[in-house]
Amino acid sequence: IALSEKKDGQARKYLNRSDREVKQATDLDKDDLAALASMHGWLALNQGDTYGGVEAYSRALRLWKEYHGDQHPLTAWGTVLLGQAEALHGEWKEGARTMEKGLALTKATSGDNSLRYLAAEAAYAKVLEQTGDTVLAAQLRQDAATKQAAFGAQTCRDCTISIMALR
Repeated sequence: IALSEKKDGQARKYLNRSDREVKQATDLDKDDLAALASMHGWLALNQGDTYGGVEAYSRALRLWKEYHGDQHPLTAWGTVLLGQAEALHGEWKEGARTMEKGLALTKATSGDNSLRYLAAEAAYAKVLEQTGDTVLAAQLRQDAATKQAAFGAQTCRDCTISIMALR
């Protein structure tokens, strides 16, 4: 929660505590370690440390691949996150290629109507915009908007809050 609310000091404190506890833990698997690495990447990007973000997301992706293989939703999402970090680090073309791969993996593992796919598609569109591919970026944004509208209409009709409103 601290990361999503950009409470970096609090997030750093929790991650430091987690790092100390990981050294003592004996039952953690690569999936657990990948999740922790991913949170380090998120914190690094929140703080503007794009190099640290790329390093942490690379580590997370490597661990998810080792644990789950290539065709898994977490591996797919990790690929998207790494691409976004690469782009933010100024490696726009490399980031776009990585995100394209992550988007394809997300479609294959979660479907192109999942919230994760829609988020990946929107993030990829932003990166494409920076690389100059404005036509494809606009198409992706339109596709994401259409799917989000359909997704929102078919989810919970009696809900009092929309997940889309939290975006």
